[in-house]
Amino acid sequence: CLLLDFISWLWTVDREKARLFYLVLVINGLPVVSYGLLAGGYAPIWLDGHGRPLVIIRFLQWLFTTPAMLYLYSIVSSVSCRELFLAMALEYLVIITGFFASIAPFPFDLVFLSISMVCFYFVMATLERMLTLAIEESSLDDDSYR
Repeated sequence: CLLLDFISWLWTVDREKARLFYLVLVINGLPVVSYGLLAGGYAPIWLDGHGRPLVIIRFLQWLFTTPAMLYLYSIVSSVSCRELFLAMALEYLVIITGFFASIAPFPFDLVFLSISMVCFYFVMATLERMLTLAIEESSLDDDSYR
């Protein structure tokens, strides 16, 4: 996937499409870097509040990649900037409260987990709206196809 993204970015003539392919390349390249750091033993692995491994670099990676993916989806749909910024803010809350749910002791972890799940629901609802708008816009352009 990363190689295909790189080739698409490298051989695209249109500047706007090249920017989009570059964004996709960064989104798919960050996990490669983070897993490479994990495999090399350079990324710390802690224990969470329940004794399970907690990989900090994944949370850092998600802080960059998931809002970038929302931005990418917003480009192909006509969702408003307000909706996009709200979804990005909620996505940050999902990640941050998910992290705190991992490190908090028993009764408090459920509070953070509940907040994270509610925020995640609204992020997914916005994502569904973005994809629906993109499909509706593309189907209006292809009336001659039918």
